[in-house]
Amino acid sequence: MFNNTITLYNYDRYKDDYYYTVFNNVEVQEQQRSVPDDTHYGIYNNVYERAYDRALLIIKYQFSNGVKKVPGVEKAFLNPKEWNKLEDKTNNFTFQTDSDFFIVEDNKDIKNFEELKDLKDRVYKIDLYDDYEYDLTHWEVYGS
Repeated sequence: MFNNTITLYNYDRYKDDYYYTVFNNVEVQEQQRSVPDDTHYGIYNNVYERAYDRALLIIKYQFSNGVKKVPGVEKAFLNPKEWNKLEDKTNNFTFQTDSDFFIVEDNKDIKNFEELKDLKDRVYKIDLYDDYEYDLTHWEVYGS
């Protein structure tokens, strides 16, 4: 467990630009469809539904003096609204459910989600994240 590396891409809508952050020692649990097209359906958890690529990303962090930092990462976490207010976003990261995504590898070749998804596997747009500040200090980030 916790032996994966991912690259998180944060989108700055004001500058139309991406910022990336590489995280080592994270846990990625993936569910991938067996047929790579949108017409495949299957049984998942006894429910008949469309099969999507999905991932649960678990990132441990440390909380000190009101700052959330991931060991080995120089950047600090900010909530999306705080992150978007920054002029210089290079020292922070966030999780935005409307525009951010991650890839399961160390990838500094910045592209938008659609381009990266066409070129590589294991690319996930962030759908939801939970912050467990008081329970083993970690985030659970869900992507599809």
